[in-house]
Amino acid sequence: MRDSRQRLIDKTRFEVKDRLAKENSHRDRRAADLGFNEQMGIESKGTRLNAAMARRRAEVLQERIRARLRELELQERITALTSVVLGGLVIPKGLLRDLQGSEMIPASCPDTQALAVRAQRITMEAEKASVLSHLIENARNWATISRVGHPTVGSGSSRSGGGLAGRP
Repeated sequence: MRDSRQRLIDKTRFEVKDRLAKENSHRDRRAADLGFNEQMGIESKGTRLNAAMARRRAEVLQERIRARLRELELQERITALTSVVLGGLVIPKGLLRDLQGSEMIPASCPDTQALAVRAQRITMEAEKASVLSHLIENARNWATISRVGHPTVGSGSSRSGGGLAGRP
């Protein structure tokens, strides 16, 4: 747990430094450009920012970088507390199996052959159920065809009237 947290903090630190350093560089360059334009008497069209305000924004951004890095340092110092159990209930595995009415495989089952046979049986039962539901659906469709004389299409519940609709 500590290693994964440390990797995440290191990655975040790298991303913060990278992203905010680029933004800070941009702000510093913008402040310098605006300062130069102000000294030369060139009015920057379409900007409401002056050199002093641009420098202030760069300083605020630098403080954000420092604050975020301090926050990451504090996260590194966080340690897990020991667990406190306020109450609990112990249910024997056999009782749980009986209450659920299902077969439970022991966690350390040495008989892999029996486990494979059981898995095959469960898979076959699921496939039989799927095939059976498909056959039942086909039988319903054929019964409708023999009764109506042509295949019908389910109109769905979103259309008014619902039920089955015949061929147009």
